[in-house]
Amino acid sequence: THPQTVAPILDSRGSVIELWPNGHSILTVPRRRDEGGAQDFILDAGSRSTDPRHEITRAGNVSFTIYPNIIGTAAEYQFPMLCFWPTSLNTTHVDILITEPRNSPDMDPAQAEAIIEQFGIVMNEDMGNVSALQKSIEAGALQHIRLGHHERRIYQFHEQLDRDLGEHVPPELRIAPVLAPYISS
Repeated sequence: THPQTVAPILDSRGSVIELWPNGHSILTVPRRRDEGGAQDFILDAGSRSTDPRHEITRAGNVSFTIYPNIIGTAAEYQFPMLCFWPTSLNTTHVDILITEPRNSPDMDPAQAEAIIEQFGIVMNEDMGNVSALQKSIEAGALQHIRLGHHERRIYQFHEQLDRDLGEHVPPELRIAPVLAPYISS
């Protein structure tokens, strides 16, 4: 999905996913040790801080899902959140909120602005894929979506959605609940 932006700087082989009860989850993906040509794409706000509380967000990307409709990332000085609001059977409105501290002496304001701009590029990549998938589904060209091991957060979301909707989900549309043994308490 992000071959020129996020993929070159994150190492998905080192991903750690923790599933929590009620559809919530967290994903941590480390930075690549060899960034290969992705130096122009920024993950943090150019911090000069050595505060150990920020070590994880400096070393990679931490993202979370808050069921039912929030996905976000926790960065050293920015906290972007996407809030999804279904508007019809096949459309969704997305609110993007980006919070950051005011006047932090350890944050480079120019780099913070660049991160927001680059976040927009990544969102455009995601939304382009979602639009194409929706068209494929509506055209009948796509009957199933196979999720990889790294996408189990999506599967867990749908397990929880099926539980919450209960009998309102036709049996043929329900997914098999298989992730319970992997949910942390």
